[in-house]
Amino acid sequence: MMVENSIISEIDPESLRRAAQNRASVWIASGVLLVGIVVLGLAMGMGWIAVPDPSEKVWYGVWKLAVVIVPSALAMICFTLLERHQSTALHRTNLLLWIITAALYVAIVQPLLQQVFRLEQWAFMTWWTEIIADFLIVAPLEILLIYAIVRYGIFPSGLLQRQVDGFLFSAIVAMSIAIVIGIIHWQDPAYNPVWMSVHALGYFVLGGWMGYFLGVVRFRHTHLLYLAGGFFLAVILHTLETTYSAIVQTLTPWIPAYTNIFVGGTFAIVNLGILAWLIHRRNQELIQAAERWTKLITYQEAEHPQALLTDLVPMAQAIRPQPAVPPVTRPSDTREEEEDLDELTRLKRSWEALIAEQEASEEGS
Repeated sequence: MMVENSIISEIDPESLRRAAQNRASVWIASGVLLVGIVVLGLAMGMGWIAVPDPSEKVWYGVWKLAVVIVPSALAMICFTLLERHQSTALHRTNLLLWIITAALYVAIVQPLLQQVFRLEQWAFMTWWTEIIADFLIVAPLEILLIYAIVRYGIFPSGLLQRQVDGFLFSAIVAMSIAIVIGIIHWQDPAYNPVWMSVHALGYFVLGGWMGYFLGVVRFRHTHLLYLAGGFFLAVILHTLETTYSAIVQTLTPWIPAYTNIFVGGTFAIVNLGILAWLIHRRNQELIQAAERWTKLITYQEAEHPQALLTDLVPMAQAIRPQPAVPPVTRPSDTREEEEDLDELTRLKRSWEALIAEQEASEEGS
């Protein structure tokens, strides 16, 4: 089945139907996450919740961390409760993804940004250098981390059994990156609690898009450019989030704080709806493919119910070793052979006598 230069890699109808099953818990938990972040951001932006003074660094840092962790933890709890019937391995994997992603970001990505590319020395000089640095360095590194963790950590484990699972795991990894960034920059005044909410929404969206493409690749044979296109789209979304941040920081005196979270929340909800629709379409394609394979298998069994067995029996008999038994000569066969030999002898003698008689007559003449 060819769909957008991709071929479904499974031919087992049951495997196709299992891959097409949707997880209602994923979308409910995602909705809880988005609503929680938006409500918290609006409450802070409109002054309904008192934000600690930035001079109180400890409390301010704890508050910034809670802005990202609390909604994400609420979504994780919601997912776990709705997926009680699933194996505990899936629940452990979701928690481990947070820890592994944070460790890899601190151990690999952050040293590359600071010590190799030295972004702090040139990336934040102007708004356009920040956008260029994000598009060429920051976004590719972070999206590559999401891809590597899901592709080489989740794929081999066999936990990605449905197309929607790609969205789930990648979104968890992206949110973990957002939390780590909030911890690293907790002393930076630019990363205020309201902006951290927008930041978390942006990472949720780009992680979801990368996960959508990974989910498609998991169950289809696709062209390499297909996954590269998904990677590039995630980089573009990351850069758009950085560009929006630069614009907002420039227009902060004239834009209310709650406007940022409203725009970010609307953008995230629209993207979540698009992703849900696309994954639904992909699931329908798998279901249709499963139905076609079922009809084909039923037809083959009805037309040739024992074709395989009929072919295998002669093959098994042909390759079965036969005992080396010398041939047995029966008495009747011996007598027949002797009679044949006597007849040949008489014919030979008669032929020789005829030749001798002809030669004698020729000599007499």
